Amino acid sequence: MKALDFAGFRAAVKDGAGGGYLFCGAEGYLMRHALKLLVKAVFGGADDPFNHLRIDYTADRGVPEAVGALPAFADRRLVEVWGCDFAHGTVEALEPVYDAIAMLPDNPQTVLVVCATPYELDLEGGNKASQKAYDLLSADLCPVIFEKETPAALAKWAAAHFAHEGITISREDAQALIDRAGRDMYALTGEVDKLCAWVRADGRDAVRREDILKVTTSSPEIGTYDFSNAILAGKFDRAMMIFSDMKSRKREPMFILGVITSCYTRMQRAAVLAGGGMSAEEIARIMKLKPYPVKLSLNAARSLGRKRLQKALELCSETDYKVKFTGGDNYVKVSRLMAQLAAL
Repeated sequence: MKALDFAGFRAAVKDGAGGGYLFCGAEGYLMRHALKLLVKAVFGGADDPFNHLRIDYTADRGVPEAVGALPAFADRRLVEVWGCDFAHGTVEALEPVYDAIAMLPDNPQTVLVVCATPYELDLEGGNKASQKAYDLLSADLCPVIFEKETPAALAKWAAAHFAHEGITISREDAQALIDRAGRDMYALTGEVDKLCAWVRADGRDAVRREDILKVTTSSPEIGTYDFSNAILAGKFDRAMMIFSDMKSRKREPMFILGVITSCYTRMQRAAVLAGGGMSAEEIARIMKLKPYPVKLSLNAARSLGRKRLQKALELCSETDYKVKFTGGDNYVKVSRLMAQLAAL
């Protein structure tokens, strides 16, 4: 099926929703908002806790049974599925999801939405498993891709948010806010709310440039590559700072753990290939990476040594199990892993 963006999805479900959807992409704020629109489209208004089922696939494989069940005292059901690792899992491991999708035509009472983080469905990093999964899923589900908004679109969105609160801001100052606070919509919402409270407390109804400089947090967006490069360089103080930034922006703990794990698996693979006599350039071609991250991986692997690298991989594996199958705060588990890796 043809992929939709957020605006396209909003228009598509204006008069109702049916069948199945695949939600993916980097902008979690828009994905959450789209889920609210889907709830409204399926139930005609407020959420229905009896017929809205949220499944964590890491703990519950019963997606086909959920799709085939009948609604309780209603006409429709919404089944929301999270935790499907299409980028790293096998088709066999995900077979219940594909079985559930195949059941949709015979179960019109059910609307299915499969939600995937960028770690679980990587559409930009050249992950072959992700592309294969996307092709399979989009044959029967309507894909909705939530990409990061452009700075200009975010400035317009921020101005509308202010206007909704009865506060005005110039186009130039709205752009200055984006330049200062970054492009994450969760973080921007908090900054807009702070500015509204500040302006009202001062007895005004318009934002000034000095308000932005005085009240908002300067946090230009830090990329995933900054995080992985800090880990590869052994700069865990910086890595922890970036981790805190990603946590504040509500990046999924599983996504952050995936970045950490990929750093160490890349080190190990690069070290094995180098041990076979390959150059960094040859390794880069085989691993489909640019030479610079390969050189970082090789240097990091040499610095750690074989035993400590193996221990790092074991710690990553243990944390992966804890995040998927035990309770508690997953951010704490990932931060504990980083502390253990820093101590190696």
